[in-house]
Amino acid sequence: MEGTRKVILFDGVCNLCDGFVNFVFAKDKQKDLVFYYAAQQSVGGQELLRRYNQRTDLKTVYYIEEETGQVYEQSSAILRVLSYLGWPYKAAYGFMIIPSFIRNFAYKLIAANRYRMFGQHDTCSYTYGLKNRFIKGGLEDMPASEGPKEV
Repeated sequence: MEGTRKVILFDGVCNLCDGFVNFVFAKDKQKDLVFYYAAQQSVGGQELLRRYNQRTDLKTVYYIEEETGQVYEQSSAILRVLSYLGWPYKAAYGFMIIPSFIRNFAYKLIAANRYRMFGQHDTCSYTYGLKNRFIKGGLEDMPASEGPKEV
């Protein structure tokens, strides 16, 4: 179906972000949810950020539900993704009752120090099979059935 992907846009050189992507992929494989991933630094990631009118400054992770055109960022993106992973991870979605300015204060604190706390590397690292879920090139290179929905 056109525009039904669930896409996680992340900082491709951040070890914490890579860890999150590998964790989600491991759980996604078990549940067959089929998330797609793009480093914000990649051509495909940059095009998605422009298409959905989002910042390109690497200060947040984004989660896009193309079917609805909904874009989530910061703590909302993380919690929304976890809500799809089954128990016990989906229980974290309960934190959505905490006002976003409080949740995002903690998110921004970690994000601002993520390289110092978790390190970084030159390129994305991924587990076996994850490479097929990456959006690397331009969106024009993807089959029409996988293209983003106009918003």
